[in-house]
Amino acid sequence: MKPVPKYLKDSYSLDIHSYKDVPGWINDAEYIYEHAVNKGSDGQIFVEIGTLLGQSTLRMATLIDESNKKIKFDAIDIFYSIPNVVKHSHPVEFTQYLQLFDDFNLDITNRENSKFQKYLKKWTTCKQIYSEKIGSTIEHNLEKR
Repeated sequence: MKPVPKYLKDSYSLDIHSYKDVPGWINDAEYIYEHAVNKGSDGQIFVEIGTLLGQSTLRMATLIDESNKKIKFDAIDIFYSIPNVVKHSHPVEFTQYLQLFDDFNLDITNRENSKFQKYLKKWTTCKQIYSEKIGSTIEHNLEKR
């Protein structure tokens, strides 16, 4: 039996009020985010590697914001690969969510797209430059093979 995302919905919108409004796989790891923020202190840096569509990223960013702690949070992913990954290995509802980005001309793969960056910045800081470095390193290593 395939795993099912804990907060899977029949459909999604870009009217996001909580991490439960974003498709993702937070499932049984939900408590980890509260624990990290509760233990965290001003000046610390939290890093999430692999944001996918942002469910856990939004959870962490919200908890940090609500804590009033001065914790820096960077979310890193190889954004240009997300549509392909979602299409081939996630529930169809995830693909439908990505379609919303197309419908509103929000290109999830283009870091120059100001509409998408504005949407992301509403919730957290995404360090696209790190993503590009990781992506180019992976591509370089694959070319060596």
